[in-house]
Amino acid sequence: MSRYFFLLPVLLILIGCQSMDGSIKDSESRLEEVNTYPEFPELLRLGNTEMQLARKDFSGLELIFHINVENPNDFPIKFPEINWNYSVEGISVAKGHVNGTGGIAAGAVETQDINVSIVYEDIFNLVDSTKNAVEADGIFSFDIGTNGVMELISPIAILHEPEISFQGIRRQSLGRTMVFVFTWEVNNKNNFDMNISEFNYNIRINNTPWAADLAENTPKITANSRAAIPVTVSVSSPAIVAELVDILNRGAPVNYNNTGSMSIICDMPGLFALDIPLDFQGSTRIR
Repeated sequence: MSRYFFLLPVLLILIGCQSMDGSIKDSESRLEEVNTYPEFPELLRLGNTEMQLARKDFSGLELIFHINVENPNDFPIKFPEINWNYSVEGISVAKGHVNGTGGIAAGAVETQDINVSIVYEDIFNLVDSTKNAVEADGIFSFDIGTNGVMELISPIAILHEPEISFQGIRRQSLGRTMVFVFTWEVNNKNNFDMNISEFNYNIRINNTPWAADLAENTPKITANSRAAIPVTVSVSSPAIVAELVDILNRGAPVNYNNTGSMSIICDMPGLFALDIPLDFQGSTRIR
C-alpha cells in the first residue's frame, strides 16, 4: 500500500481539474443561455382595440372593450394590469382596475375584455347638456403601464324613453249605445322610428269599468315626432248611459282611471323591446 501512496496527490489534482472543467463549462452554458435574451426587453405593444355593444335599452347600455396586447419578445411576459376610465362629454361615468391575468407567450397577442355599464340617468345628472341630446362623445381610456394612456373615442346614442300622455275623451255618437274615443299621445324624442307592437288598456270612468282590450292598428312613430293612439269605446249599459246623459247635460267632469301597458320595438341593433306600464288617473270633461 505504501508504495502507491505517492500517487494520491496526483489523483486529487486530476479529479479537481475535471471538476473545475465541468463547472466552467456549466457556467459558460448558463451564461450563454442568459445572453440569448436582449439586455433591454421590448415594451408590450397595443394592437387593435375594439368596442362591442352588448346591451342597449332606454335605461342605459353595456359595452365590451377588447384590448389586444402583443408581446414582441421571444420569452413570455405577465399580462399587465390595466387602469381604465370611461367618460362622456369629458366627465367620468365609470372607471376600474383589471389585475394582470396569466402571461403572454413569446411573440403572441392576448386579448383582455373589459365590461363597462353606462346608466343614462348618471350621465344626465353629470352633464345637463345631454338631457335632450341624441348623441354624445364617449371616451374609453386605459393605461397598461408601458406606453402611456390610450384612448378610444366613439359617439354613443342616448336613447330617450317615449313620453305617453292621456289626451282626453271625445264623444262620437249618442243614443242607446254611446260611442266615445279615448286618445293617448306618444312623443318619440329619438332619432329613429318606433313601432308599437301592443297597446292594451283597462278603462274605468267614475270607478265603473268601461272597456278592457287591445288597441288595433297602432301607429308607427317616426323619429322626433308625436303620434296619437285613438281607441273607440262603446257603452250600452242602461245605468251607465243614464249617468252619462246627466253628466253631459250638466257639463260635469268625470274621473278616469286607465291602466295597461304598451310594448315598443325598434329596428336598431342591440336595442331590446321596451314595455311601458300605463297608469293614468285624473279628472276631465267629455268633449
